[in-house]
Amino acid sequence: MEKKKNLFRIDTGRTHGWQVRIIRDGERHTKLFSDKKYGGEEAAYERALEHRNEKLEELPDLPEEGPLQTDEVHERRWEAVTRTGVKGIGFTMTTYSRATDAKRPYISVHWPGEERWQCTSFSIVKHGVQGALNEAAETLAAHVDHDLTVEEMIETARPAVERLLEENDAAEMV
Repeated sequence: MEKKKNLFRIDTGRTHGWQVRIIRDGERHTKLFSDKKYGGEEAAYERALEHRNEKLEELPDLPEEGPLQTDEVHERRWEAVTRTGVKGIGFTMTTYSRATDAKRPYISVHWPGEERWQCTSFSIVKHGVQGALNEAAETLAAHVDHDLTVEEMIETARPAVERLLEENDAAEMV
């Protein structure tokens, strides 16, 4: 299924479906289309896409300039995508098995693209903490003119990642 703006896949706990999220004039418009209720992942996606398109027609367009494009808003976005002390490098626990709802730790990387924010992630189980941080820092450095070098990003983020792993009881998985 094609990735669409304002449409997000939710696979957490017992919740599996597609969520439409649109913000206009400071008001959030969200609706979840559950796989179970709508007859499967693909049918839920199609219904969510239809709902998203209806809402986008109904709601006002985003302003080209204004409060959503200020430096302050961009700074808050950067802060929202990191818990590691390095702008753009984050930590997440992601469900990898729908059968058991088991989760694995990942280092995520976020950067502003031309039209929308871009992201990718690196498995700590697959790469180890150092390897995942290295991949993340190199990816971020390739896309953003960052204040820190790759080595400084890793050095800054590593203690926070290790703390987050402990908090999430994920250290044993590594």
